[in-house]
Amino acid sequence: MPIEKTVILNDMNFPVYLYELNNNSGTTVKITNVGSTITSITTPDKHGKIEEIAPGFDDPMTYLSEEYKNKRPYLGAAVGRFANHLLFRRHLWPRICNV
Repeated sequence: MPIEKTVILNDMNFPVYLYELNNNSGTTVKITNVGSTITSITTPDKHGKIEEIAPGFDDPMTYLSEEYKNKRPYLGAAVGRFANHLLFRRHLWPRICNV
């Protein structure tokens, strides 16, 4: 299964990549390195027609827009808003869970 890596933005503190994974059945999954966000899943239907099955935007840059970030829907994200805090070893669970 080949994995293609494309830089979609390189003017932040870190580059934003779009990874494309393909299998032999014709299924393709596109994922960014921002929150492991799934931007697209396409797969053949029972008639062989390729269909998009993941909710999301056509342009991966939409996930980086100010409007999207202000609304915080985390559409397709596998990692939520507290992941970066764990990186810096902040103990958030007591505050999140009101413990």
